[in-house]
Amino acid sequence: NYTSLNQEQFILIVSAVLCSVSILITIIVTPEEPLQTKPPKVRPFKQLYEAFKTMPIHITRTLPSVTLLTIAYFQFSFQFNHFMGKDVFKGDNTNPDDTEKNKLYDEGVSWSMFCGAVRYGSQFLYGFACTKVSEIIGFKWASFLGYMLLSIGLFLFFVLDNKYWFLLVTALIGIGYGTAMSIPYAIASIAARINNQDFGVFVGILVVFTVIGEQLSNLGIGSGLGMIWPDNPRVMIGISGIFGVLAAFASLWIIEPKIEMNESYASLATEGD
Repeated sequence: NYTSLNQEQFILIVSAVLCSVSILITIIVTPEEPLQTKPPKVRPFKQLYEAFKTMPIHITRTLPSVTLLTIAYFQFSFQFNHFMGKDVFKGDNTNPDDTEKNKLYDEGVSWSMFCGAVRYGSQFLYGFACTKVSEIIGFKWASFLGYMLLSIGLFLFFVLDNKYWFLLVTALIGIGYGTAMSIPYAIASIAARINNQDFGVFVGILVVFTVIGEQLSNLGIGSGLGMIWPDNPRVMIGISGIFGVLAAFASLWIIEPKIEMNESYASLATEGD
């Protein structure tokens, strides 16, 4: 309403400005110091390989559910804006001459951004509750609960069209993804401490399997099923819920690390397998 830019151009420019400002702040406030001593040579791939060979079973049993959950979430992460503009608001941004369709599409993208704020808000708030939930029912069942909520949110894409319902849907997905971004790393942290190993390497392994899940979703669902249902974000997101359910049941395979309770880990679930 206030510029001659369309929705996508405005978002790109604002994002570029914010990135530039953050980089500029980092450059200004971070002092540069001369490198007096040459640091030891690091071989990250060798470190990952060695970590794989000695990886505790607690982390090994966490990886399948992390991978499956990432497959479930990935299509939503980049198709939701298009879904809202195309399927819910009935817009179309492929023809620049059709101003009415373009306007509807932009309105859909705007609403998806608001839903995104709800998703990140629920993810943030549940982060505090997740600790208490894990204390009460354990990491295994807390993961199962979070992953099932995300799966329900994805399946609802098949039946919902009212834009307001997607505020609830994105909240469910935020809780599920927040679970995936906290519990596996808590397990890795405890397992690393128990075995006196490098926690950073285990974080790297979790990231590797997250990327594997993203690429499996990209190639299998996005490209593979995309040939059957082209330009159909509703189906791509909804069908991903199957992998969310698989992730929930795979989380029941998790073995929770045991550790003596102390002040450092007083708020972490510790028992069970």
